[in-house]
This record gives sequence, structure tokens and C-alpha cells, in this order.
Amino acid sequence: MSILGSIPPENAAYLVNDRLLNPGDSFDARGSPGPDADLGASPILFDVGERKLVADGDKAGRFFAFDRATGEPAWAVTVDFVGEGMTPAEKEGFLGTAAYADGILFAPTTSRSMVHAIDAASGRVLWARELNERPLTYGDRMFGSTTVTNGVVLQGNAYGQVHALDARDGSILARLDVGGDVQAGISVANETIFVPDAGDVLWAGSGNVTAYRIGPDAASTPTPMVVLPAAASAITT
Repeated sequence: MSILGSIPPENAAYLVNDRLLNPGDSFDARGSPGPDADLGASPILFDVGERKLVADGDKAGRFFAFDRATGEPAWAVTVDFVGEGMTPAEKEGFLGTAAYADGILFAPTTSRSMVHAIDAASGRVLWARELNERPLTYGDRMFGSTTVTNGVVLQGNAYGQVHALDARDGSILARLDVGGDVQAGISVANETIFVPDAGDVLWAGSGNVTAYRIGPDAASTPTPMVVLPAAASAITT
């Protein structure tokens, strides 16, 4: 039996070999010129009406959805994430894992530290937000997954920042400076966000997980809890 269970072999071949493994990818860590177009993000499961879908994106900036039962393609979209003058090896698209809420996928791309909102039914890009200028070094790129809760999208970057975005249009509600590279996903529970950071220098062997209190009563919470601007008070569970 196929490792994909009941998916017909012809569709499984399409799903695994043609769409996802990107045989043209030639990047490695030893100075290859690229392109770097394989998969780095985890797939995400969601429903559109009664149809159950699985979606993922690759480093070439392509995001695609498939029927979970049959492997049939549902939609695919290529996003704009490439900065002017980037070499093939610098063009890294979807590397962090996306989040899903209320019919929308929120997916991060690495090279320009962007978050893209994608309609889960059609694959149409609803908005995109760039969170910092083109990174100067590889370690300054944005590798972390996206989190969404109660209409607020949370995204950390390599400059020690957590951005809170309005899920409706991508506008920035608040920015939290945490002091270390945020290169992994953020968790939320009981009006508290838990932020992992890799310290001031990526791969230097240090790091923390810090809890930050949010909401109107945060002012009375002990350090290291902090207060975000009032516009971000909707970040609750």
C-alpha cells in the first residue's frame, strides 16, 4: 500500500514527485548558486465546506492545495516575494509553516520577511505584508511559522520583533521587541503569548522562551510580561 493510504497511485505520484519534491532544486549548504526550491514547511489541514484539503508551500514561492482523500489538486498560486537583485540561492519563499483561520491561510516567506494571506477556497492572495527590508545576511531571514488567534496574525522575525497584524488586511496593530532572533512559531494561551528566541546571534548556542502578557490588565503583571498597544488587546484565546 502507498504511504499515502487510499490515494490512487497516479495521484500520489503527482502529489509527491511532480508538485512537491521539485527535482530542479540544486541548492546545498556548500555554496551552490541555487535555485533553492524544495519544501521546508509542514503541511496544513483545513476544510472548505465539506471538502477536506491539505496545503503546503515550497521555497520557489508556490503554495498549493490538494484533496486529502484523492490527492486531486484544488488550486495553486505563486506569490511575489523576490527582491530586486536577488541571486537564485537567495530566493527562498515558503519555509515557515502557515496558519489557518476563518477560511484564510496565513503563510510566511523567508527572503523578504513577508506574510501572505491566501483564500483557502480559491488560492487567491488577499494581502501581503513585508515586515522588514531585505535581510543583509542569511541568518537575518525570517524562518519562523505564523500564528493566528482571534483575528490577529503573529509573526516573529530575525530582528527580535514580533508583529501583530490585522488578519483582515495585514495592517500592523503592534510590534513587540523581544531582544533575540524569533526564528520559530509563537504559541498563545489565556491572554499570554509564548515567544521563543535564539538570542542575539543565530546558531550561537543561546536562547529563551519568554511569556508576554497581553490585554487590558497586563499592566499589573510582573516582569517579563509586557503591555502591547491598545490596538492589539484583541489577541486572546
